[in-house]
Amino acid sequence: FEHIMALIALYRPGPMEQIPAYIERKNDLSKVAYLHPLLEDITKETYGILVYQEQIVLLLQKLAGYTPGEADMVRKAIGKKNRDIMAAEEPRFIEGSVKFGLSSQEGKKIWGLIQPFADYSFNRAHSACYAYISYQTAWLKAHYPIEYMAALLTSVKDRKDDKPKYLAMARKMAIPVLLPDVNSSDRDFTAVDDSIRFGLSAVRGVGEGVVEKIIEAREREGVFTSFHDFCRKVDLACLNRKTVESLIWAGAFESLGHTRKGLLDCYEHVTSDIAERRKQQMIGQFGLFDGVGDSSTDPSAHDGPIGLEEHHRDLLNAKEKEMLGVYVSDHPLLGVEGLLSRMCDCTVAALAERKPGEVVTIGGMVTSFSKKVTKNGGIMLLLRVEDLGGVGVEVLVFSKVYEQHAALLRPDAILLLKGRVDRDARDDSVKLMAMEVKEPNLGEERPLTINLTADSCTPRVVDSLKEVLAGHPGSTQVFLNVGTGGKTTTLRLGSQFWVDASNGLHAELKALLGPQALLSA
Repeated sequence: FEHIMALIALYRPGPMEQIPAYIERKNDLSKVAYLHPLLEDITKETYGILVYQEQIVLLLQKLAGYTPGEADMVRKAIGKKNRDIMAAEEPRFIEGSVKFGLSSQEGKKIWGLIQPFADYSFNRAHSACYAYISYQTAWLKAHYPIEYMAALLTSVKDRKDDKPKYLAMARKMAIPVLLPDVNSSDRDFTAVDDSIRFGLSAVRGVGEGVVEKIIEAREREGVFTSFHDFCRKVDLACLNRKTVESLIWAGAFESLGHTRKGLLDCYEHVTSDIAERRKQQMIGQFGLFDGVGDSSTDPSAHDGPIGLEEHHRDLLNAKEKEMLGVYVSDHPLLGVEGLLSRMCDCTVAALAERKPGEVVTIGGMVTSFSKKVTKNGGIMLLLRVEDLGGVGVEVLVFSKVYEQHAALLRPDAILLLKGRVDRDARDDSVKLMAMEVKEPNLGEERPLTINLTADSCTPRVVDSLKEVLAGHPGSTQVFLNVGTGGKTTTLRLGSQFWVDASNGLHAELKALLGPQALLSA
């Protein structure tokens, strides 16, 4: 717990430069040293390094004769980043430290450790509170990962920049996040067996009131067995065009056996027909023969067929993203993230750690796209580029670069962008000033197929195969045909194992696995 506290406090502009020394001393206690014997009691728990504001308060009292009140005034100046007060205190501190037996040089050296704290530092109590929350959430994430991630996603359901990030985290933890479903979704994200189910209220265009009515109908009358059954059971307020269309595009009716295209082709007719029948029943308008025949007791007798055709996967993905704010059932970068990362020297998330002016290459997908006309009449683009981790960055493409690469710059394009790191003076957010744009080759070549028997897949062979493939990185997909008992299972390897099939790879594979490994079926 003390280490978590120290980590939180050290990673601030004031004491940040002491991080390497702290790590070194923590791992080798023989390197712990104190600038003055009186500092040992104050900094023993932090290996002789000033970390917290409270340590500064004690230091001012013990080494320079400040009263507790005077020392706290300096702490407040540190807390408010008041450099003028800190500068005015330097002569007094040095004078006081000399009276306590330090040399003027020692006093200046110790003040040099205090001074950076005015750039921003934590007090120990603050760190303890953050550490307590960190410990709790880490424990929950370790022992109840599905419930924790469901709660975390619920907490950011209305924050479009954070939701993709935590969805990506769930993927990394091998926790499936499932589409919303009218039969199993609650209002918010929920843990369902070994997966997380999207909440209905997270669907764009579906209000909280409508969600409550859907859940009430489900609990009162049982699960929905078809789209027609859904329309008969829910409150009529749930059947407005915007709500139903949003639920269809979000995939909320897939568990009922309907395709999204099939529903979109007929939902208006179905909802209006059933709504009209229900209204007639409510006001008592029954025909002369409504009580005669099977159709009067079987409400599904009037149900028309719903088509089984489906839209192209790309359209489904795009609409799913529009309705949910994230790609859930699929992502354009899934399967190629390893290949894309090999073409970059920086992830989007790591841009925050780069200094202004550094030139980097990132890879990702264009998730928002807008054009602006400059004062000179040229075209400037503002892009948002995200990687599979759900982290995004604003990319500025000025006229000259736009003219060179206009054909590549479009919404949903997967791109490699070389650019200069910049920071917004208003909020310190990171931006990238594009210098060069490329469209990566994401495995359009004929794939490489490797044949193996299940018996030959020993740990040694598998490790050696990984080593060979990793030694020839490229953009060619790799498939493994694993045969056992007359049956063959085909496995597609992740993009981190895609290869450049030239340059001696075939020879290495034959040497490792035998000539038959590369024979065509």
